[in-house]
Amino acid sequence: MGGPPGVGKTASVRAAVSELQHQQSLGKVPEFQFITLNGMEMRRPYEAYVRLWEELSENKTSCSPDKAALCLETYFCGNKRREEENQPESHVAVVLLDEIDYLVS
Repeated sequence: MGGPPGVGKTASVRAAVSELQHQQSLGKVPEFQFITLNGMEMRRPYEAYVRLWEELSENKTSCSPDKAALCLETYFCGNKRREEENQPESHVAVVLLDEIDYLVS
């Protein structure tokens, strides 16, 4: 989603996720994790990999951006075997990367 500041992009996403979380609490939507990352809180673009991996793995031990990127690749691309074996996905994550323009240098 894109647009000028102040038009409600983040608020719209948060409202939609809030509704999904409500539906989840009623058992109408499968369980999911909502992760929010903010580009203003990061010094370098590659820090997004580290922060996302920390949230997905629930491991708060810091690692290098290279290691985090490798872990994310394995996490997301390593699920191909599960698809081939017709096994259900084990985890759904919705990620909001806000203020992404601050990561462009």
